[in-house]
Amino acid sequence: MQHYVKINTVASYNWSCRPGFLGDGRLCHDVDECEDGTDKCDANAQCTNSLGSYESTCNSGFSGNGQVCQDVDECLNGFGDCSSTVTCNNKEGSYTCLCNEDFHVNGRLCFDNDECGAGTHLCSDHAECLNNQGGTPRSTFWVPRGGPLPFFFDIL
Repeated sequence: MQHYVKINTVASYNWSCRPGFLGDGRLCHDVDECEDGTDKCDANAQCTNSLGSYESTCNSGFSGNGQVCQDVDECLNGFGDCSSTVTCNNKEGSYTCLCNEDFHVNGRLCFDNDECGAGTHLCSDHAECLNNQGGTPRSTFWVPRGGPLPFFFDIL
Protein backbone atom coordinates (compact mmCIF):
# COMPACT_ATOMS: atom_id res chain seq x y z
CA MET A 1 0.00 0.00 0.00
CA GLN A 2 1.26 3.45 -0.86
CA HIS A 3 1.56 5.85 2.05
CA TYR A 4 0.89 8.90 -0.11
CA VAL A 5 -1.86 10.24 -2.35
CA LYS A 6 -1.72 12.26 -5.57
CA ILE A 7 -3.78 15.46 -5.40
CA ASN A 8 -4.72 17.04 -8.75
CA THR A 9 -4.48 20.80 -8.93
CA VAL A 10 -4.97 23.23 -11.82
CA ALA A 11 -2.45 22.25 -14.52
CA SER A 12 -0.40 20.25 -12.01
CA TYR A 13 -0.56 17.87 -9.09
CA ASN A 14 0.89 17.51 -5.59
CA TRP A 15 1.77 14.54 -3.46
CA SER A 16 0.61 14.28 0.13
CA CYS A 17 1.26 11.72 2.86
CA ARG A 18 -1.73 9.83 4.20
CA PRO A 19 -2.85 10.40 7.83
CA GLY A 20 -0.41 8.76 10.24
CA PHE A 21 2.56 9.35 7.91
CA LEU A 22 5.00 12.24 7.44
CA GLY A 23 7.31 13.19 4.60
CA ASP A 24 7.58 15.24 1.44
CA GLY A 25 4.65 13.54 -0.24
CA ARG A 26 6.73 11.10 -2.26
CA LEU A 27 8.68 9.56 0.60
CA CYS A 28 6.42 9.01 3.60
CA HIS A 29 7.28 7.30 6.87
CA ASP A 30 5.11 6.12 9.75
CA VAL A 31 4.51 8.52 12.64
CA ASP A 32 4.90 6.86 16.06
CA GLU A 33 2.06 8.62 17.88
CA CYS A 34 2.91 6.76 21.09
CA GLU A 35 6.47 8.06 21.16
CA ASP A 36 5.79 11.63 20.06
CA GLY A 37 2.83 12.03 22.46
CA THR A 38 0.15 12.75 19.87
CA ASP A 39 -1.88 9.68 20.85
CA LYS A 40 -5.14 10.10 22.74
CA CYS A 41 -4.62 7.15 25.12
CA ASP A 42 -5.78 7.47 28.73
CA ALA A 43 -3.09 7.81 31.42
CA ASN A 44 -4.13 4.30 32.59
CA ALA A 45 -3.68 2.73 29.14
CA GLN A 46 -0.87 1.31 27.01
CA CYS A 47 -0.23 2.81 23.57
CA THR A 48 0.89 0.47 20.77
CA ASN A 49 2.06 1.97 17.49
CA SER A 50 0.86 0.41 14.22
CA LEU A 51 1.48 1.35 10.59
CA GLY A 52 -0.23 4.71 10.09
CA SER A 53 -2.05 4.57 13.41
CA TYR A 54 -1.93 3.32 17.02
CA GLU A 55 -4.02 1.34 19.51
CA SER A 56 -4.90 2.17 23.13
CA THR A 57 -5.54 -0.66 25.59
CA CYS A 58 -6.58 -0.09 29.22
CA ASN A 59 -4.15 -1.40 31.84
CA SER A 60 -5.05 -4.33 34.07
CA GLY A 61 -7.51 -3.21 36.75
CA PHE A 62 -9.12 -0.67 34.39
CA SER A 63 -11.80 -0.97 31.71
CA GLY A 64 -12.80 1.16 28.76
CA ASN A 65 -11.93 1.85 25.15
CA GLY A 66 -8.32 2.89 25.81
CA GLN A 67 -9.00 6.59 25.36
CA VAL A 68 -11.11 6.58 28.54
CA CYS A 69 -10.20 3.99 31.21
CA GLN A 70 -12.01 3.66 34.53
CA ASP A 71 -11.01 1.76 37.65
CA VAL A 72 -12.60 -1.68 37.98
CA ASP A 73 -13.95 -2.22 41.51
CA GLU A 74 -12.85 -5.85 41.94
CA CYS A 75 -14.54 -6.02 45.34
CA LEU A 76 -17.91 -4.84 44.03
CA ASN A 77 -17.75 -7.05 40.92
CA GLY A 78 -16.72 -10.16 42.88
CA PHE A 79 -13.33 -10.44 41.12
CA GLY A 80 -11.36 -9.93 44.36
CA ASP A 81 -10.20 -13.37 45.53
CA CYS A 82 -10.19 -12.52 49.24
CA SER A 83 -11.38 -15.24 51.64
CA SER A 84 -14.51 -14.94 53.79
CA THR A 85 -12.51 -13.77 56.84
CA VAL A 86 -11.26 -10.77 54.88
CA THR A 87 -12.52 -7.34 53.89
CA CYS A 88 -11.86 -6.56 50.22
CA ASN A 89 -10.55 -2.99 49.78
CA ASN A 90 -10.66 -1.49 46.27
CA LYS A 91 -7.63 0.56 45.19
CA GLU A 92 -6.93 2.47 41.97
CA GLY A 93 -6.28 -0.31 39.42
CA SER A 94 -6.15 -3.04 42.05
CA TYR A 95 -7.43 -4.17 45.46
CA THR A 96 -6.12 -5.45 48.78
CA CYS A 97 -7.41 -7.99 51.26
CA LEU A 98 -7.62 -6.65 54.82
CA CYS A 99 -7.98 -9.16 57.63
CA ASN A 100 -10.88 -8.77 60.00
CA GLU A 101 -10.04 -8.10 63.65
CA ASP A 102 -8.34 -11.03 65.45
CA PHE A 103 -6.93 -12.43 62.18
CA HIS A 104 -3.56 -11.98 60.47
CA VAL A 105 -2.85 -11.97 56.73
CA ASN A 106 -0.72 -14.44 54.80
CA GLY A 107 -0.92 -13.49 51.13
CA ARG A 108 -4.63 -13.16 50.31
CA LEU A 109 -5.75 -15.44 53.16
CA CYS A 110 -6.31 -14.56 56.79
CA PHE A 111 -5.67 -16.88 59.67
CA ASP A 112 -6.98 -16.79 63.21
CA ASN A 113 -4.68 -15.29 65.83
CA ASP A 114 -4.35 -18.19 68.29
CA GLU A 115 -3.66 -16.32 71.52
CA CYS A 116 -3.70 -19.57 73.49
CA GLY A 117 -1.00 -21.19 71.33
CA ALA A 118 1.05 -17.99 71.23
CA GLY A 119 0.85 -17.51 75.00
CA THR A 120 -0.62 -14.02 74.67
CA HIS A 121 -3.93 -14.91 76.35
CA LEU A 122 -5.17 -13.55 79.68
CA CYS A 123 -6.44 -16.89 81.01
CA SER A 124 -5.66 -17.92 84.58
CA ASP A 125 -2.89 -20.44 85.25
CA HIS A 126 -5.61 -22.60 86.83
CA ALA A 127 -7.70 -22.75 83.66
CA GLU A 128 -7.44 -24.22 80.20
CA CYS A 129 -7.30 -21.63 77.43
CA LEU A 130 -9.59 -22.42 74.50
CA ASN A 131 -8.99 -20.53 71.27
CA ASN A 132 -12.12 -18.78 70.02
CA GLN A 133 -11.88 -18.60 66.20
CA GLY A 134 -11.71 -14.91 65.30
CA GLY A 135 -12.30 -13.65 68.80
CA THR A 136 -11.10 -13.38 72.37
CA PRO A 137 -9.97 -16.67 73.95
CA ARG A 138 -12.22 -18.36 76.49
CA SER A 139 -11.25 -20.05 79.74
CA THR A 140 -12.65 -23.20 81.25
CA PHE A 141 -11.96 -23.99 84.89
CA TRP A 142 -11.39 -27.58 85.90
CA VAL A 143 -13.34 -28.93 88.82
CA PRO A 144 -12.92 -32.17 90.72
CA ARG A 145 -14.69 -35.30 89.48
CA GLY A 146 -18.31 -35.36 90.57
CA GLY A 147 -18.37 -31.59 91.02
CA PRO A 148 -20.26 -29.05 88.94
CA LEU A 149 -19.72 -29.01 85.17
CA PRO A 150 -16.97 -26.77 83.88
CA PHE A 151 -18.12 -23.35 82.78
CA PHE A 152 -16.88 -20.91 80.19
CA PHE A 153 -16.48 -17.21 80.48
CA ASP A 154 -15.28 -14.62 78.03
CA ILE A 155 -12.18 -12.66 78.93
CA LEU A 156 -12.95 -8.97 78.61
